[in-house]
Amino acid sequence: MSAAPEAPPELLERVARGLLDASPLLVALADTGGRFLYHNGEVQNVLGWRPEQVVGRPVLDFIHAPDRARTATTLARVLEGETVRGEEVRALHVDGSPRWLTYAAVPDLDQGVVRFIGQDTHDLVATRHRLTRSQQLLRQAMRMARLGAWEIDGATSRVRWSEETYRIHEVDPAWQPTREGALAFFPKETRDEVARRLERCLQEGEPFAYEGPLRTAEGRSIWIQAFGEPIRESDGTIAGVRGVVQDISVRRESDALKDRFLAMVSHELRTPLTALYGALRLLQAKHAEALGTRGQQLLDAGARNAEQLRRLVDDLLDVSRLASDRPHVEPGEGDLDAVVREGVESLRTTAAERGVQLRQVEPGPVRGRFDPGRLVQVLVNLLSNAIRFSPEGEVIEVQALRIGARLRVEVRDRGPGVSPEDTEVAFERFRQLHRDASRGGFGLGLAISKSIVVAHGGVIGLAPRVGGGTVAWFELPADA
Repeated sequence: MSAAPEAPPELLERVARGLLDASPLLVALADTGGRFLYHNGEVQNVLGWRPEQVVGRPVLDFIHAPDRARTATTLARVLEGETVRGEEVRALHVDGSPRWLTYAAVPDLDQGVVRFIGQDTHDLVATRHRLTRSQQLLRQAMRMARLGAWEIDGATSRVRWSEETYRIHEVDPAWQPTREGALAFFPKETRDEVARRLERCLQEGEPFAYEGPLRTAEGRSIWIQAFGEPIRESDGTIAGVRGVVQDISVRRESDALKDRFLAMVSHELRTPLTALYGALRLLQAKHAEALGTRGQQLLDAGARNAEQLRRLVDDLLDVSRLASDRPHVEPGEGDLDAVVREGVESLRTTAAERGVQLRQVEPGPVRGRFDPGRLVQVLVNLLSNAIRFSPEGEVIEVQALRIGARLRVEVRDRGPGVSPEDTEVAFERFRQLHRDASRGGFGLGLAISKSIVVAHGGVIGLAPRVGGGTVAWFELPADA
C-alpha cells in the first residue's frame, strides 16, 4: 500500500498564513528578545501598521507610554514560561492614538518565540472605564452630600446599602442589614410608622418619604431625610423599593439658629411697630382736620406702611413658630363655603383698589371638620397672591367643593401663570414667585399656608390654568 501524499511545506505555510490573515483575531509572534517577528492582517486592520513597519522592532514601541512598565513586567513573566490571559493594554495606532486590546501571551521557549493572540476591545473597555469613573464620581458626590442609597428586595426582603448609607448609620460595612435591623435605628415613636410607609410602597407602590430622627450605631442622634420609590418589573409588578437617605443634621441646626434669630428680631420689632401704628391711627381719629389735606395724605400713607410692616413682622413670627412645630389647629364642624365667603369679603376692597374683581363660584354648603380661622388665613394668603399678580380688569374666581371624602378650595386667576420650577419651590420659606421687588413681602405666605394645610392632613399646590393664569388649591380630609 502506497503512503498518503503529503502537502509541500510551502503550501502548508501559505495556507496557515492565509488563515491567520483571515482571522478576526489579532495574531503576532515575537522573539525572546521582545521583538516582533510577524503579525497578521487584523493587526493592520485595527492598528494600521504594515508588516515592514513592525517586524524587527520592540513590542514595547507599540504600547501606550503609561502602560509600558506594566506590559514589560507581563512580558518578563511570559519569558519565564508563564502563560497570561485576559491582559488589557493600550496599543498605539499608526496615527499615535491609543487603542484598548485584550490579549493572551503563550511562550514557546523551545522554538524561541512568544505567541500573541488578541482582540480589539477598545469600545468595551473604554465604556467600562468611563462607567467606573462615573461610579467613582457618584460615590464622591454622595459622600460629600452625605447622601446614601438603599434598596429592599420585595421577594427576599434582602436589604442593600451603599457605602455612604453605612457611614450615615456608623456601622461596619461588613454588617448585612435586614429590614428589622434597619428599622431598629429609628426611635420607637416613629418606627412603626416608617415600617407602614415602607410596606405601602412595597405593596401599593406609594412613594416612601420620611424626615426625622435616627440613632446611629455609635449612639449619636442625627436628623435624616429618606425617600424611596417602587422598583417595577416589565409587567408592572413591584419587585422592591429603591431610595436615598441624607444626613441633614447640620442644615437643621442652621435652620434652627435662623428661626430663633427671626423670632427674637420679630418680637423686638413688633412692640414699637404696634405703638407707631396706634399713634398714627389716633392722629387720624383726633387731629385729621388740623393737619389739612396734604397732612392727612401723609398720615394715611404712614399708617398703611406701618400696617404693612406689622403684617410682615407677624408673618415672621408665624414662620418661626411653624419651624419648631406644626401650627396649632382646632378642627370643628363647619361650612367651607362660609370660610371662602369670609376670605373674599376681607379682601374685596383691596381687590377693588387694584381694579380686580373677586367672585365666589357656585356658593353653597360644603360641610366638614376643620379650623375655620386657620383656613381663612390660608385663603387670604392665596387670594392676596392672586390679587397681586392679576392685571387690572380681571376676575379672580374662588370655589369650595367636596370631592368624595375630601374638601377642596380653588383660587383661579389670570395672572402671568406659574412655571414648573415655581410649583416645586413656591412653598419654601422666603421664596417669592415672579421675583419683582416692587411687589414686596418676604415670601412667607405660601410657606405658612402649607404648614396649616399639612396640620389638617391635607395638601396644597399650584398649577397652570387653561388659557393662562394660575390655579392655587388645597385639599384636606373632610373629617380632619
